[in-house]
Amino acid sequence: MARLILSALAILASTSLVAAMPAPAADEAAQPFSVERWVDGILADPNGDHLSPEEAAEQYAKHGSRSLDKRATCYDDRSAPAPEGDAIACIQQLAAKGDTQCLIKSASSRFCEIGAAAIDGRSEGSVFNVWAPCSQVAQAAGRIMDACFRSDRTVKGWEAVDAVNSDKKIVVALHGK
Repeated sequence: MARLILSALAILASTSLVAAMPAPAADEAAQPFSVERWVDGILADPNGDHLSPEEAAEQYAKHGSRSLDKRATCYDDRSAPAPEGDAIACIQQLAAKGDTQCLIKSASSRFCEIGAAAIDGRSEGSVFNVWAPCSQVAQAAGRIMDACFRSDRTVKGWEAVDAVNSDKKIVVALHGK
């Protein structure tokens, strides 16, 4: 009889612990994979346990945000788009550089080139020697990826970020080579 009472008390105690555990936030579970949020995680904890570029590309292919209402900064020209995996690898490379300067030395500068993807920057108003942290460039490229991903698993677009040492903007372009 004592064992039965102890077992019943153990069950009651464990069910109250389970009931007290917080449920995951509904908006977290409902959100599709976002390259921008992936980059934010890398920037917040560079040594954390993050998806590899290949794993991020796989998650993006399965669950990526592809809303057509976010097409304002996407290229619709004849230039080549960047393949998904190469673009994500380039974004990760820039995120890993953190606060390192992504510097515009001349009319434009290439910040990253992997496979058939490239991330370039050019300054607004042809002002040279302006820079932004590579982390901000990576975040901008993540937003481009989230907004401009195409059904053929490629991407091309641009996003403007503030230059640190100027009142001008840096235009970040993600495209193919």
